[in-house]
Amino acid sequence: MKSLRQRAALAALVVIGLLFALAVLSVLTSKKANAAADEFRWKHFGADPLAQTRTEALAIRERVFRESFGFSDACVGAAMQATANPGRAGHLNVGDRLAVMVSAGFIAHRPTIVDFAPVRRGIDYAALVETWEFECDGQHQKIGLPEICNNWSLYPPVPMPPTPVMAPTPSRPTPKAVVATGACPKGAALIVQAWTMESIYAASPGLGKRAEEQITAAIGRDSENASNRKAYMTDALSRTLGNELVRVVNVRAPVSADIAVTLLDPVTLAVVEDLGNYRLVDGMVSVPLTDAQKEKIVQTIWPGWFSSPTVSGGARRLWLFPDEWWGKPGGLRWCTKDVHGVYKKDNKP
Repeated sequence: MKSLRQRAALAALVVIGLLFALAVLSVLTSKKANAAADEFRWKHFGADPLAQTRTEALAIRERVFRESFGFSDACVGAAMQATANPGRAGHLNVGDRLAVMVSAGFIAHRPTIVDFAPVRRGIDYAALVETWEFECDGQHQKIGLPEICNNWSLYPPVPMPPTPVMAPTPSRPTPKAVVATGACPKGAALIVQAWTMESIYAASPGLGKRAEEQITAAIGRDSENASNRKAYMTDALSRTLGNELVRVVNVRAPVSADIAVTLLDPVTLAVVEDLGNYRLVDGMVSVPLTDAQKEKIVQTIWPGWFSSPTVSGGARRLWLFPDEWWGKPGGLRWCTKDVHGVYKKDNKP
C-alpha cells in the first residue's frame, strides 16, 4: 500500500511539473506576440512627413536627437557633429528594423519595421535614405533621413566591444609603406569595360536582346538634366547585365577611347573632384580609388558614339553609388567594381 501511495505522489508531481512548464511557455509566447503587436509597421513612407525639406529636417534635428531618440548630451553632440556633413546614400528596404522612426508632430514610433506596401505582386518599394554613423556612450549609432518624407530614423544601436589592453611591444623598424585602401592590400579600383553589340549577339542572342531592352528602357527615363538620382539607380545594362557580359561574352571591344571620371557629392550631386580622362586599352581600363573617394558617386562619361550608357544631361553618363561597394561577405566593401559601356561597330567613327 505504501508503494502505491508513493507512486501516486510521484505521478502528481510529474503532472504539476508539466502544468508549470506549459504555463511558462504560454507566458513567453504571449510576450513574444505582444512584442510583435507593439512593433509599428511602416507601410506608407511618404504619407506623414516630419519635414517638407532636408533643410527643414536638419534645422529640427537637435530636438529629434534629444527628445525623440532620447540621446544623452554626449550622443546629441556626436550626432550634431556627424550630420553637419553630408551622409552616405543608402536604402530603406522592406524588412529593415528601426529603433525609432519620427513622423509628423514629432511622434516617435518605437520600434519600427519597414513594411512598405508593394507596387505590385513580387515588387517591393525601397526608399532612398541619407545615413550617418558615429560612436557614443559605448555604442555604435546609425541614424537616417529618408529623402521622400524626412522622417528621422534611428537604427538599433550596436554595443562597442571593450578596448583591449595591449601589452607594450619592442620597437621595430618601420615597414615600407604599401599603397592600399582599407581591407584592399592592392588598393581599390573602378574597372571600366567596353563591349560591342555584335559580340554580345554572337555570344548569346538572348543576352543581346535583353541588352537592347535595357537601352530602350534607359532612353525612356527622365534624369531631369542629370539632377534626378532615381533615374540612375534602377536596373540598367551596366548594373544588371555587367556580370553576365563578363561571363558569357568575355571578349572586350577592340577599342581605345577616353572615359572622363568625376566624383559627385552623394547628397547635392555637385562635382567635388575631377579625376581626369582614362583611356580604354582593348576595351578596358582601371581607375584607382581611395576609400574616401568610394564615399562619393563615381561618374563616368563615355564617347557619344556609344549606345549605352544613354544620353542624360547632355552626355552619356553612368553613376556608381557609394552603397554599391558594399555587400562583400563579412560586411566589407568590394575592392573593385565594374561599369560597362556598349556600342555598335557601325556607329564608331
